[in-house]
Amino acid sequence: MIDSIDIKVLRAVYLLMTCKSVKKTAQLLDVTPGAVSYLLNKARKETGSVLFLRTKAGMIPNDIANELGQRYLSLSRHLSDSHQTDSSSDRKISICTDSIVEFLISKKVSERKNYPRQISFLPSEMEDENRLLGLHCKKVDIDAGTRLPPDSDIVQSLLFTGGMKILMAKDNPLANDEFTLKQWTTCRHVHWSRKINYLYDDKKQARRFNDLMDKRKVRVVSGDSLNMVMACAFSDHIILMPESLSRLIVKRLPMIEHSPPPELNMHVSYYLHYNHNAANDEQLQDIMRTLRNIFKPDE
Repeated sequence: MIDSIDIKVLRAVYLLMTCKSVKKTAQLLDVTPGAVSYLLNKARKETGSVLFLRTKAGMIPNDIANELGQRYLSLSRHLSDSHQTDSSSDRKISICTDSIVEFLISKKVSERKNYPRQISFLPSEMEDENRLLGLHCKKVDIDAGTRLPPDSDIVQSLLFTGGMKILMAKDNPLANDEFTLKQWTTCRHVHWSRKINYLYDDKKQARRFNDLMDKRKVRVVSGDSLNMVMACAFSDHIILMPESLSRLIVKRLPMIEHSPPPELNMHVSYYLHYNHNAANDEQLQDIMRTLRNIFKPDE
């Protein structure tokens, strides 16, 4: 019975299993919630099962729904592998990442003549769940950002890792001074609302870091990293950024970077995430090599 269910129906079941919301499933499929309900009703008629239980935690799948989801993953992998032909060179490459990384990729790619594939940047997702869904349903080819939870269908490849730097304009009154904790608590800050998975040596260090983050005088909050950097470049505001990004920013904007006080010395890592089938797409791999070269440490 499961083998006869249309792949569109299987996809709707799989996405609902993953995001647990009819509304989110509709957004991912680019259809109305009513259309999702129609597809689910088709699956219920075919299987004779209700498939999902509505709870406070969202739509919870039963064993038959889980089986349908696995069927979709199996078919999706097979279809993806069978379509690795020359015609793939006409398909655009979709990248989901922070706007500052978009800028760096765009600049690098623009330096190459006759790049064979169109690159399409998608709005950066805040939630790990939505980032994984984008990769699973092939809406996103490459996700570059903080590390996502392990997933057997998604490859994770380290892009860069390192400490943090404090960025400010070259004409900031503090530009020529050693940056202190007192300055940290008196300066005006721009806050990056994106979730960042900081790495720390012990819990005491993490508590101290979080306490100092809470003591900032935040004046601007944004999820757009490029806008935040530009705001600091032309004001007396400061921002805490991964040093691998900061190193590249100061080469392109009238800004300087300071090492933070030891109490703020946290580490962060960025990863490239892509569907395992992309290993056979040479042009996709070429884009990822370009990305790695952008963040390659200076010799």
